[in-house]
Amino acid sequence: MDGDSNLRILSLLDQKNYIHLYPLDIREEIARHLKLMELYPGKDSNYSLSDEKIYFPINAVFALTAPLSDGASTLVRFLGARDSFGVRPLSPYGKIEYRIELACGGHALVMPDHKFWEIFSRALKKNEVVSFIYSIWVMTSFTNGTCAASHNSTQRLMRVLLSAQDAAPKKSGVHLTHEKLSKYLNCRRETVSDTLKYFCDLGAIEMTRGVIKIVDIEKCESLSCLCYRAIRDFDDKIYNDSRSILSEVKL
Repeated sequence: MDGDSNLRILSLLDQKNYIHLYPLDIREEIARHLKLMELYPGKDSNYSLSDEKIYFPINAVFALTAPLSDGASTLVRFLGARDSFGVRPLSPYGKIEYRIELACGGHALVMPDHKFWEIFSRALKKNEVVSFIYSIWVMTSFTNGTCAASHNSTQRLMRVLLSAQDAAPKKSGVHLTHEKLSKYLNCRRETVSDTLKYFCDLGAIEMTRGVIKIVDIEKCESLSCLCYRAIRDFDDKIYNDSRSILSEVKL
């Protein structure tokens, strides 16, 4: 890519994306390997590491899910413009199993994962970066497990809607079907439909042509469990703490 293309790609990334926390020389090196990709819903692809790429979502939203012992899966988190993925977290017990699927179509920047690690193999503080990735996974997974065991489907559904809205492009609403929501919550589709109607009747959300729009954020947060705010505050803390680490990464 030429210099102008690099600048255009960098400008597409959300200003709060983790890539903006790296020094300029790192960002420029990454940008040289990025390609813009348009992604469409409906294709049942696993983006976790199946194609050996690193993804930087722009306006696409991905869902990270983890398997349950009964063969079903549960939503861990949504991945939007702040996030990147393709780096499988490691634990003392080996690789953590998860699946990443496209929740809402859109665009993402993509680069080969071997190029990404080639850059970081020459960088300082690589281990600290990886430990941050693992800490996010552990905290989110622990909160999700507690949430599923302690809170009802109404609270959990609102938490999912708020989290999806945070990951989605501004003012675009939540583009998730009732079927996908039931899958992420591991509950019946009818439960999701009835609960969404209840939220509409309360004036918390609006639904038009498959788009769910949050219209009263305070009411929505009051209907959600406290896990939503806990995870959001944790994400903000990790992002702010990452500044001191990633800003000092050097090639």
